[in-house]
Amino acid sequence: MHETELKIQKLINLCSTTNTQVRNLWHGDFLSDEIKQIYAELKNDKNINLFELWKMLDKQIKINPMESSRYYLWDIAVEEKINHAFEIYPEVKNLIDEEGLITVPYNHDLNKNGFKYKNHYLIFDNAFSRNFHFTEWLMANWKDNFRLKLPISKNLLGLSETRRNMMLLSHWQGPKHISNIQMSLNGKAYVVKGPLQFHADLMDKTEFLFYFDEDQWHFQIEELLPMEGIGYSECIHFQDKVHRFYTRYLHAIANKQLTKCTHIDGSIRVYDTYDNFKIRNNAELKNPKCRENANRYKLFRIDSKQGICCFQEIIGLFFKFNPYVLEFFEGESDYTKEIERRRSGILEIDFKYKNYQ
Repeated sequence: MHETELKIQKLINLCSTTNTQVRNLWHGDFLSDEIKQIYAELKNDKNINLFELWKMLDKQIKINPMESSRYYLWDIAVEEKINHAFEIYPEVKNLIDEEGLITVPYNHDLNKNGFKYKNHYLIFDNAFSRNFHFTEWLMANWKDNFRLKLPISKNLLGLSETRRNMMLLSHWQGPKHISNIQMSLNGKAYVVKGPLQFHADLMDKTEFLFYFDEDQWHFQIEELLPMEGIGYSECIHFQDKVHRFYTRYLHAIANKQLTKCTHIDGSIRVYDTYDNFKIRNNAELKNPKCRENANRYKLFRIDSKQGICCFQEIIGLFFKFNPYVLEFFEGESDYTKEIERRRSGILEIDFKYKNYQ
């Protein structure tokens, strides 16, 4: 076997033995001296394609989920192991409500990945925390003026000594004010926005539904094809499970005068099969089948009797990379048209190489 191949195999064996993830090699975190040395030699080898090496290592390094593994997230490093949070803090199970959410205490340190709990940090589920702009907004705007509930990972605990603040270089240019809702609806209770034509069975559309019930306005949005920046994927990993054919869904409640919003919750709706997703695609948001054919998993909940500040900004942040939400609240612009053009181009490429069964 070639010397380089021997080094790669040794690196794979060492990482597997020590439960060292590939992401640690990228940043040099939590590596033994021996792993550091071998990886440095491979990294400096001009005959090695670094990206191909990472792909190979990612496939061949075996991480044992029953043993501890450490790595950095955005603002903190975590220790991962099956049921780790519940083993260390069994009482946390009782803090999770029937919707799968936990109340985040206002006076506990909050960062983009979790919040301080005793000697560690409870870590948010990745399906929520990967929207860094959303969590950054919460950190900047939470003044003990609303109750916040979020999902946590039972397998992760944040290490207090690794806490840091990473800065984001850009921010969502989202809608700001609740007063635009009536203007956006223009007398209609149901609005659909999206390109005129996209895909025979899976149109890229976002639906808006507004209705009055028990002296309050209820507002729903469902985005059928959620983008994650570089493309659409029909799968999402949430609470240790992979869910197929999901959408982003939001529900909000405002007072009769539309002067304040008292409740917002964001979820994923999972349709499980392509056939269920096609049925949903051909129905309107107000159709009971939309609810009956889906499982709903909450990603966040915010409540405030005094009113939630920046109601529409929260919506804009939740539906990231979606030009139709911006257009619904603020009208079309050169900016939204450019986002729409890029979005449609990416989705067309994605669907061209997918064969749904």
